[in-house]
Amino acid sequence: MRKSILCLLLLSFQISKLFSQFEWNHTDGPPGAWLSGLYTNDHCAFLPKNDFLFRTGDGIHWEKIEHISFYRLAIHGDTLIHINPDPNLSSIFLTISTDNGNSWIERELPPSISSVSDIAVNSQDIFLAHPFHTYYSLFRSKDFGQTWDTMPSPVQSGGFNLRVFDNRLYLDNLSKLYRLDELGEHWEEIILPIQSLPQQYMDDFVVRDTNIIFTTEDYLFHSHDNGASWYQENFISLNSNGKLAMTNSYVYADMHLMLLRTADFGLHWDTIALSDDYPAMLSLGGFKDVFLGSTYNKGIYKWDEFQSRMIESNQGLGKGAIYDISSGNDLIWTACGNGVFNYNTNSGNWSDAMELPQPRNEYEFVSSNETGWVVAGGIYSDSFFLSENSGETWKSIKTELFIDDLQLLDENIFVFDEWSLYRSIDKGQHFERVHENILMNDIVLFKGKYYLPGYDDSLYVSTDKGITWYAIADPIGISRLNAAGDRLFALAMGTVEKINLFVSDDGIQWTNANDGFPEINYYDFFNSEQKSFFYRDANYYYAFLGLDSAYFSPIDPIQWTPFEIESHTDNIILHDHMLYRGDEGVYSSEIENPFITGISAPETKLTPKFTLFPNPTTGEIKVMGVDFDDLNDTNQVMVFDALGIKIREVYTVGNTINLSVLPPGIYFVKIADSIEKIIKL
Repeated sequence: MRKSILCLLLLSFQISKLFSQFEWNHTDGPPGAWLSGLYTNDHCAFLPKNDFLFRTGDGIHWEKIEHISFYRLAIHGDTLIHINPDPNLSSIFLTISTDNGNSWIERELPPSISSVSDIAVNSQDIFLAHPFHTYYSLFRSKDFGQTWDTMPSPVQSGGFNLRVFDNRLYLDNLSKLYRLDELGEHWEEIILPIQSLPQQYMDDFVVRDTNIIFTTEDYLFHSHDNGASWYQENFISLNSNGKLAMTNSYVYADMHLMLLRTADFGLHWDTIALSDDYPAMLSLGGFKDVFLGSTYNKGIYKWDEFQSRMIESNQGLGKGAIYDISSGNDLIWTACGNGVFNYNTNSGNWSDAMELPQPRNEYEFVSSNETGWVVAGGIYSDSFFLSENSGETWKSIKTELFIDDLQLLDENIFVFDEWSLYRSIDKGQHFERVHENILMNDIVLFKGKYYLPGYDDSLYVSTDKGITWYAIADPIGISRLNAAGDRLFALAMGTVEKINLFVSDDGIQWTNANDGFPEINYYDFFNSEQKSFFYRDANYYYAFLGLDSAYFSPIDPIQWTPFEIESHTDNIILHDHMLYRGDEGVYSSEIENPFITGISAPETKLTPKFTLFPNPTTGEIKVMGVDFDDLNDTNQVMVFDALGIKIREVYTVGNTINLSVLPPGIYFVKIADSIEKIIKL
């Protein structure tokens, strides 16, 4: 027993020490936000983003408040309240600020309030909606959360939403609307004009004085006498909330295909923008004369009266939606919903968005190298963008391919198009198919070679940065491949549709590494297109499995143990002993005990770039720019076809090669580590 307790203590110590290696620090970028809800009072707008709360007083500049803040937030005047669950899930805490988020106090809710579905606050009370199995109850505190009482609800079954306008609590359950009287004691029903309209439910509403506006899927209604009479407008909102917002001067309505506003609470409407001119909005907010809209993956937009359009307003809002991440030349590149950005690891600064077109959906991939080349683009497109100077200038590259993914190896561009891999060695001007039946997997560098799994029980290997490939047997059916220091890790289908993990020192011999590894459904993991990421430090291997958590193992024997990470994402890269995690913004974590492999790529005598003349040729060509006397393999030249298959080894006579025996087509001539394309007529 004593030995078992000692082992547990040692394991606990190891895990706590392990956790200390993952202190993720927010890099304050890139600009933007993902799936954001806006909250406003009379002079500020707020954006809760889990680990931070963002605030703006002008709709342009956002400041970050170091406060954990979840989605459910309620505001009245300078008072902010939201619910934070206890990390151990044993209780729920109410956090309260009375100075616009600068300072906070915490109140523990009583055990009778085990969950909260909605919250609201006015000048004297805090209200909580508590869901039960078949009905919701309502709680009220008159002393800022110190004591709580139940209060009668006008809705006896189902859920409801809480809002406060003009210091009065409103409650709706999609088909009916109620509010407390001015004393806060009794409920009054506001009769909505939708009882006779089939399939019409209240989605959003705003109130000021005696004026009310609300939306349904197919209509907008407004009243100017506390709901005694109604006007109906044929504006479609597509059955979603977050469609209305008030400023000092206007009410804004984000309707299907158009953005509207009114200065008289609905009697007259102006169309100020069409949907093609701004991204789809998730929620709206207004304060003073500032109108804002949050988006799915492009952050916040603000109405600019001078330009008469919605403009991006993400300055200081460093929670951009990241779809891909890459590193090269001391820059961390991110493909985001609102553009492509880079983070300078030396200065710690984020760039502005690259001068590229704003994507309709998002930039899906980005890849970079150590000489300043960057490629970026969107999925299912036939074009991408290339920069050769770290993003200072860009060229649009049009292809005839259906791009699923894009990757740079040195100055060679690889495109995954469905089941095939294509390669360009001339900056995207021409693409040749390298091989079909290739799995869409990042090309993996391991011990100086490059690896890609295939659909044909083969593992493809390249020793020249992807120019030529040869196949070796894949005995395990690799579906996903990663390198971690001195070993390759492969995910493959096991029995009962579960994922099996294998490890190899050379890509040829594989052993099972499943001990302690999670049981993950093979189809769920791969159909969701999640990536896996493995790396090692001096003491452990680490496996990040996208949304399916993270694990670590001693080096030998391999035995996996789960550990907690703040957020699960499949966008993780390793750069200079730092991990960078792309999620809502980029986070970095220094590796305390990095693994120094001592393994280097095979030494190759570098050859200067050469030229072939004439090109195209009918047979005999001259090699210009190479002194064959300086090479190890004197006068030896290899010739490959357009698929990268070696077809000949020839020897020069002086500096001349004879290709007359080859049929017409595209070929590659390789001398040591340099390659040039030749066209045979």
